[in-house]
Amino acid sequence: MATKTLKSSVKVTTPSIKKKFKNSKPIESLYELIWNGFDAGATKVEVTIERNELEGIEEVLIFDDGNGIDFYSESCGFNKYDDSEKKNSIHTHGKDGVGRFSFHKISHKAEWDTKNSKRIYKTTIDSTVLEDFDTIELEENEMELLQNINSGTVVRLIGFDGQESLPSEDDIFRFLSIEFGWYLAIKKM
Repeated sequence: MATKTLKSSVKVTTPSIKKKFKNSKPIESLYELIWNGFDAGATKVEVTIERNELEGIEEVLIFDDGNGIDFYSESCGFNKYDDSEKKNSIHTHGKDGVGRFSFHKISHKAEWDTKNSKRIYKTTIDSTVLEDFDTIELEENEMELLQNINSGTVVRLIGFDGQESLPSEDDIFRFLSIEFGWYLAIKKM
């Protein structure tokens, strides 16, 4: 009697990703994206919040001068879910392999413009389909914000209508001081 083998694999879904963040606060999305920069060796991380004329958030930019993401690397964690190369390191904050998805708590879309020692990429993830994303390789002149540095990443959060909101700028500053103050003092940044 012949047997037939069916090959299967597990598919990660948007609801399963969002479930990881069910109890997290909107400000924690910023924490995750900022920690990713420090985990990538950044000595400088900047957060810019751009508002429209009605004081609504238009976009949030998180810039870091870390190592950038190398999508061709075997160790690239961007394609993994709930797994991270950083999980065994005592020198990094991220270990779960889910932080990049946290943006969905505050915006509809996130774009990563990233430059490493070899290449420049743009990756976009939409909050309605977190498990699928597009990455394109770009030329140096197509990435204005990263032109004058050797490596780094800019995360751009856009589409804030209907999402949970961030606190005021004063509260954001206070929360970021509490979350990162100790780290910056230890690193003398």
